[in-house]
Amino acid sequence: MTEITTLTIPVEDLVPSPTNPRKKFDQDTLQELANSMKAAGQLQAILVREIKPGKGRPPKSQKYEVVAGERRYRAASLAKLDTLRAEVRELTDSEVLHVQIIENLQRDDVHPMDEATAYSILIKDQTAAEIGKTIGKTESYVHKRMRLASLSKDMKKRYLSDKIRYIHAIQFARLTDDNQAKAWKALHQYEYHNFTDNKLTVSEAELRSTIGREIFHKISAGKFDPKDAKLTKAGACASCPLNTACSPLLFDDVKEAQCTDPKCYKDKEKTTFTNSIKKLEQKHPDAIHGGNEYGHIKAGGKAYPEHKTGAKSPGKKWQPVIITKASWSDNLGTLAWVDTEAKQAKSDSNASNKAAEEKAERVRKIDRDYEAKVFTDMLAKGFEVEPPVEIKTAYVDNLEHNIGGAFAFALLLHFDMIKTGAPFDSAETFDALGWEAQEEYTGPLFEKMVQQPIGWLFNVMEAAEDCGSYSRMDKNKAIRLQLNASGGDWDKDLKAFRSTRSAELNKEKKAAEKKAVEDSKAELAEKKKQMDEAKKKKTVKALVS
Repeated sequence: MTEITTLTIPVEDLVPSPTNPRKKFDQDTLQELANSMKAAGQLQAILVREIKPGKGRPPKSQKYEVVAGERRYRAASLAKLDTLRAEVRELTDSEVLHVQIIENLQRDDVHPMDEATAYSILIKDQTAAEIGKTIGKTESYVHKRMRLASLSKDMKKRYLSDKIRYIHAIQFARLTDDNQAKAWKALHQYEYHNFTDNKLTVSEAELRSTIGREIFHKISAGKFDPKDAKLTKAGACASCPLNTACSPLLFDDVKEAQCTDPKCYKDKEKTTFTNSIKKLEQKHPDAIHGGNEYGHIKAGGKAYPEHKTGAKSPGKKWQPVIITKASWSDNLGTLAWVDTEAKQAKSDSNASNKAAEEKAERVRKIDRDYEAKVFTDMLAKGFEVEPPVEIKTAYVDNLEHNIGGAFAFALLLHFDMIKTGAPFDSAETFDALGWEAQEEYTGPLFEKMVQQPIGWLFNVMEAAEDCGSYSRMDKNKAIRLQLNASGGDWDKDLKAFRSTRSAELNKEKKAAEKKAVEDSKAELAEKKKQMDEAKKKKTVKALVS
């Protein structure tokens, strides 16, 4: 057993240990301890080891390294005490480190980041199960604490400054640095809901949902063979450290194997798609590329309603088509056969469809004009034009790319557009309004959706089964309530406005058509004049010659 000697040592002869895992000391509680030690004296001895004289160091300069009790040592310095009672032991560097770690882990106020540092050192000589047994914790507990060491530099700062809590830190720690930043950015897109005084306030379940949506990809749903080790440098999914199934103690809450590397996941799908195309081109050299669009195949500038699938040709008149574009991703990289003699599908842009679309757009324009007028009038009367809280709730509650989240997002954006008078122009509108543009909400379908009148958006929201509390809202509730509160009548006013505005648009249309006819006649007359002059010049030139 190591011999223990108790000495009273001058504070100036003590030096803090460079290997102490504890790096954070609360100054307020440290001052309280200093005041207590000054009034009542030192109640418990600290543990030190003698620093042996080194090369060039005379014996009289021998000092002691504080192995355990650095907080009492710091408090003594604050209290300006001259000496401290200490137990002196002969300890190796390894023994010092072990004592410090265990002593720190037994504190009630030990910070999880300190635990992470300690376990990361102990794991070099012990297993997680052995460490857990020593400190009375489970193996899973040790693994999760050690994982905190994987927090990015920025995330560690947020954790140590209490910007995030442990339930948040452990979720971020399971991700790569890039994915931690991506998840953090996603949370800031809905800042008003997720943060209070710059501190993350979401629950563990909400954070998991965000990470699951932004980062995790279900391996079984991937359009690739997870056993294929040649798709990317990462190799097969079964042995990949970024597969949640490979770290069951860390991802004990994840039931089905998930990929935590979105880029690798997409690269595997892309490589699989490219390989499928190459194989089909080799097997069917006469095949052309095409797309599967809601019931018919488009290829070579034609639309074929009749098509079949399968590796073998159905007959001579059937042309092989490799699907490189599809309304459903399941069809990509597959082979289809089209009947070249069958009647082609009607074009979506025929005259009747165009007329119907123009008529529908006319109705939408009238409703949008009415809503803009209502908002302008209400603003002039001093009413606040803000979407009801239910819209924001629906937007936050339905973020998983479903119709509820998309339409709620469109409504929020629509309110801002009407208030500012900004036309919708994809990313430029997002920038102008200070919105964070999202990939799934900047395509042509979403652009068309945003340009619908608010009443139309409300109707669709009500019909969506997954819209949560928002589906219970009445049609046009937000602006209807404000209009009625200001002495108006939504239904009556809209009906009158539609009639008046429709007449104005008819008048504008007739005037535009009349002007177009007049311009056309003027253009023809000008062309005729130019032709006549050219003819005269030609005749004169012929006579002169």
